[in-house]
Amino acid sequence: MELAFHRAPCNDTGYRFDIGIDFGATCSGVTVKITDKTNGPGPYQSVASWPQPSAGHHPPATACKTPTRLSLSSPSLGTSEPVLWGSQVPDDGESLRWFKLGLVHEDDLAEDPFDGFLQDVQESTELDDAKTLRRQHHTTATKVCKVYLSKLASHVLEYIALKTGLTMAQVLASELHFVVGVPANWQTATLARL
Repeated sequence: MELAFHRAPCNDTGYRFDIGIDFGATCSGVTVKITDKTNGPGPYQSVASWPQPSAGHHPPATACKTPTRLSLSSPSLGTSEPVLWGSQVPDDGESLRWFKLGLVHEDDLAEDPFDGFLQDVQESTELDDAKTLRRQHHTTATKVCKVYLSKLASHVLEYIALKTGLTMAQVLASELHFVVGVPANWQTATLARL
């Protein structure tokens, strides 16, 4: 299942950008298709460069996916430190993880086509730890998802600008089509929280 967001161009820059986001519980990946309206569509490209981690934490972030996590010191989460997200977040630091699964409410579990799998996830230690951290930091799964997806989208738009040679203003003025993959068994109420 997918959620699609389409924005018509503000100006005709001659480009269309199709952006597919695999928003995973533990890692997320992005594929981009750049269409030059004069020369036709280019190939699908997986984003394989991510914001670099703090020195000494882990190797350079060049994988096709980046961790789905946020640092706890974030202005958008109520503190004054800059946001660290994905591969920037130290492995050993306290961070918000598994927040995507926090969008699923217990009411949504009534129609579990996977014989209790969703209930098992809801009762997992990892998800329980994630809920505890969100409560301690007075935030919600929806807000954390919004911050993470905003950071991910901003990075992808910068990637597109670098690949095309366009300015960020030109990229933002172009035709953009975002598709976010979500679990097929998510109920409408869960999708609305995303």
